[in-house]
Formats: sequence, C-alpha cells, structure tokens
Amino acid sequence: MQSIEEEQIDRFKELQDELWARAVAIANHNPTPITALFLQSVNEVIDMHEKRVTVSVSHRMEAIFWITLYGLTVFAMFAAGYDAALKGGRHAIKSVLMVAVAFSIVLTLVVTLDRPRQDLSPVTQAALIDLQNDIRHSMQLQQ
Repeated sequence: MQSIEEEQIDRFKELQDELWARAVAIANHNPTPITALFLQSVNEVIDMHEKRVTVSVSHRMEAIFWITLYGLTVFAMFAAGYDAALKGGRHAIKSVLMVAVAFSIVLTLVVTLDRPRQDLSPVTQAALIDLQNDIRHSMQLQQ
C-alpha cells in the first residue's frame, strides 16, 4: 500500500508525462524557436520537480541520528532530574522544566527541518498557483 506522498508523486509523474507528450507533439507539428523554448521550459519544470522530490523524500536523516538525539535527550533529562533531587527545592524543578522545554523545542525544529512536507512547516504552493492562473488568463486572452 502506497502512502499519500507516494501516490501524489506518482500522479505528478503521470501529469508530467502527459505534459511532455503534448509539448513534443506541439513542437513536432510546429518546429519554431518558440516551441523549442517551450520544450526547454517544460523540461526545466520536470527537472525542478525531481529535485524537490529528491530533497523532500530521499534526503532524510538516518535512524542512527534519531536514536542518538533521543538518547541524549533521555540522558539530559535523567541528569537534570538527578541534579534536582540532590539540590531539592523549587529552583531545581524550574531548571528541569527549562531543560525539558529546550530539548522539546530542539527536537521539534529538527523534525520540522527533516520533514518539511508535514504539517509543522507546510510548503506553500501559492507561487505555482499564481503562475497557473496567469497562464490560464493569458491563454484566454489569446483565444
């Protein structure tokens, strides 16, 4: 069973194949410098998508990194708790809470940087949507 991300990537590849086939058909039917530029632009769009997929899916941190990070977090919490038990009092509890919050923030940031497609840092598609609307508008004006 494919994940939603894999299904979306497969759908994008299908759309790219269709776009490329249409672009090649247009270029074969009317070989001009404009169609050559159009083919080059379509090729660049496909290349850019491949780079985005490679960065977002293939270049993730290895499991050993996560194990080490969580291990250090557990060790730091243990050490802070042990120190708080030795010192006692309210001051020690505050320091343990500050360490816990600091580690939580660091872990959240690392996860956000490692998996940018998830909800913590959504990647906006506004620029691509604006471009699509501009192209549709210019095509309507030509007709």
